[in-house]
Amino acid sequence: MGQVNWGDTIMNFDIWDTAGQERFRSILPLYYRQAAAAIVVYDVTQKNTFIRAKEYLRELRAHTSEHIVVALVANKEDLAHIRQVSFEEGEDYANENGFIFMETSAKTGKNINKTFLAIAKKLMEEEPSAEDYTSVNIGTDTLDVNRDKCCSH
Repeated sequence: MGQVNWGDTIMNFDIWDTAGQERFRSILPLYYRQAAAAIVVYDVTQKNTFIRAKEYLRELRAHTSEHIVVALVANKEDLAHIRQVSFEEGEDYANENGFIFMETSAKTGKNINKTFLAIAKKLMEEEPSAEDYTSVNIGTDTLDVNRDKCCSH
């Protein structure tokens, strides 16, 4: 679990990772049905992961509120020398669809914290009651926000 401090608000992030595995695809709506935000990650060295990310994002948009905060995250920025998806391609797609866009490296940690801060900032801007959030569940496919104060850590 990680935390993001935004002003007087602390958001706790619980990370859930399906790694884009097809066997979990049928249960994804359970994760994002009431989600306030979502993260979809692709690998810049694998074009097919960018194509699948777009499919997940279309499905996400079809089954969630139009107000959901979405972050499209390009991972493995540290392997730019074998990149198959350009920064501009990811950024353009994100901008066309109103998503947060970030290139990261899980290996080096580049822009990981910045991604979570951007999500927290947008949640606070988009949701007047965001200060009531006690935990945020994040996966490569979803970021659920739990508003039940009984369960805060």
